[in-house]
Amino acid sequence: MIIAAAAAGAASGGILSLVLTALDHRDPFLHVWVMVASVTAALVALWVVQAVLGRRVGRLVRLFERKGAGRAERGRERAEGEDLGRALAAMDRLLAQAEMGSDTASGEGDADQTSPLGQTLVGPTLREETTSTRTLRDAAESQRERDLSKTLSQKTAELEQRLRERALLFELLRESVTSLDLERVLDRLTSRLGPALELRELAVLLRDESGRFAVRACWGFPSAEAVLGRSLEPGQGVTSSAVASGKAIVVDDVSESPDYLAFWGEVPRTGSFMSVPIRVRDEVIGAIALTRPPSDPLTDLEGRFLSALADQVALSIHNAQLFRKLEELSTIDELTKLPNRRYLHERLAREMADARRYGHPLSLLMIDVDHFKKLNDRSGHPIGDAALVLVAERLSRSLREVDTIARWGGEEFVVLLSHANEADALEVAEKLRRVVTEIDTPWAREQPFGHLSLSIGVAELREGDDSASLVQRADRAVYVAKREGRDRVSLPPRPSQPEA
Repeated sequence: MIIAAAAAGAASGGILSLVLTALDHRDPFLHVWVMVASVTAALVALWVVQAVLGRRVGRLVRLFERKGAGRAERGRERAEGEDLGRALAAMDRLLAQAEMGSDTASGEGDADQTSPLGQTLVGPTLREETTSTRTLRDAAESQRERDLSKTLSQKTAELEQRLRERALLFELLRESVTSLDLERVLDRLTSRLGPALELRELAVLLRDESGRFAVRACWGFPSAEAVLGRSLEPGQGVTSSAVASGKAIVVDDVSESPDYLAFWGEVPRTGSFMSVPIRVRDEVIGAIALTRPPSDPLTDLEGRFLSALADQVALSIHNAQLFRKLEELSTIDELTKLPNRRYLHERLAREMADARRYGHPLSLLMIDVDHFKKLNDRSGHPIGDAALVLVAERLSRSLREVDTIARWGGEEFVVLLSHANEADALEVAEKLRRVVTEIDTPWAREQPFGHLSLSIGVAELREGDDSASLVQRADRAVYVAKREGRDRVSLPPRPSQPEA
């Protein structure tokens, strides 16, 4: 390397001498001095390079030499004519490897420990470390890709669930706001929500006039009749706690909850349960109670959706309740609190349709209070009103829940007897007549018979009857009773029998 440096310096001195000759500087002493200075500068530069770079330059040179020799021996020498760019790239990689080897060896202070790649222990170790690092990096990247894919799938599933929930909520709201029929609103809510959320059972409870919460609609129960109409006692069950606090309550495992009623024992004590209050402003008007099987418990996402749903449908339910109250006011007699004639016509149409569809009998009673005008004239209208109220109370208490009583107008009442033929109707009519005669008041004892009395006409639904013809036949039967002396029960006149 010293000879090479001296030669390089001499060559540089020669070039400088030629330059001086071309400039007419022909002094021999000057040319000798330039030559000596050039050689000296080259040797000094070599010393500086060796002093600064030390063994690294030597190793790098040996690395290139041995690397080239190794390639020739293994038959991997690159093809002739390889472009300069690829050669430079290869040199850069070798320089990087040499630099890594030198750093490792410098810690030991022994150049022989860091001979060129593939010749000593250091080279394989570096390759193993590089391969191991690459393997770890590839594994980490693969894991990140799997994590990202899993997260993306979860977010996609959540988004699809949210979209389905929003569509269901929109549909329920659209159907509820287009109907003011409370029963229809509740039926749509349960029949759509139950299957959509894959629930096991679902019930909607509303607060009644007594302040209790009763089941008004249900879905998924083995026997809906066993649940409909059932009401919670104050403080009874998880739902009572939910409506008392005004916040939704979730029971992950009902088998471990002593407060869970299992809908009065009608469903298994397994799975998860949730009760969501239905609130209008700050008032709780009901609750949604639902269950999920053990294999598919309720999730937090579904819980939040149900809470939001309860808040949205609460107004629809409240509006339907208000409409029903207004409707009841228009169909309830103000004095006796019985349904009025308008309600009776609607009820009669439904009863007649059911009777024809299922083939069961239906009868109608027309009731008239005897000598009511005399009572009003003698005792005054307030006494007459009191008499009508008493008659309405006695008649209502003597009928079944499936029967319907209404004030027809004035002193007349109408009773619909479901599943009752003519013989049954005659028996019920006689019972009603007797209970009214038992009203004991001073003004009742002043009546012509010494008590309040009724004339009752009985008519059974026949083939070809409509509501008007059925009412007309019962009304004709009342006239038969009056003609025969009042305070009695009569049937309509036969076709050959003259009318009064």
